[in-house]
Amino acid sequence: MTTTENKFFPCMFVEHEEYNSVILSDFHYFDNYFGDKGGGGYSVEKLAKKMVKENGIKGIKFDSEAGMFCAYSAETEKLIELCQLLRKIVGNEKDYIVTENTKPLIPLDKAEELLIKGFVQGTDKASQEEFLKQVPYPSLTNKQSDYLQLSKTEQRLKRFTLQNELTQRHEQKPENGIIIYLTPIPLPYFLKQ
Repeated sequence: MTTTENKFFPCMFVEHEEYNSVILSDFHYFDNYFGDKGGGGYSVEKLAKKMVKENGIKGIKFDSEAGMFCAYSAETEKLIELCQLLRKIVGNEKDYIVTENTKPLIPLDKAEELLIKGFVQGTDKASQEEFLKQVPYPSLTNKQSDYLQLSKTEQRLKRFTLQNELTQRHEQKPENGIIIYLTPIPLPYFLKQ
């Protein structure tokens, strides 16, 4: 499957009579940037305005909503410049493309029949097994895989840190000199995924 590169990524280009615009509603591209705060149209607009100002790009106006970022200009090249700046934050489009086959190995009507029989209208074990065998799970993009790996690493680090804190508390003597022995939680418990 060949795809042409979207020079407006992470946005989509919309052509109008007197001006052109770029829009974006896939805010997950900015998860690494906005973190737990999340992001929406207004957040991306604020970021884009800052980038436009810092880079001296003139002639871009904004008309975002909570669920969609929108920038427009009479000069398409200015919009491309903005999108290139946004791409520096989110990465390249290829990082978000699933490369593995995620299409069912059976016709869609058969997959739907197995899904309904095995999971919706009933819990027919044979239908469930056949569905799971013939319909692969959606593959993860490179970014999703990286995020999951980072999340697992952070969880392990938190568990290890907690185990160390518990061990240190176990080994400390209180001010009155009386040693209180606490049973620490075994290390393997904290290192499990």
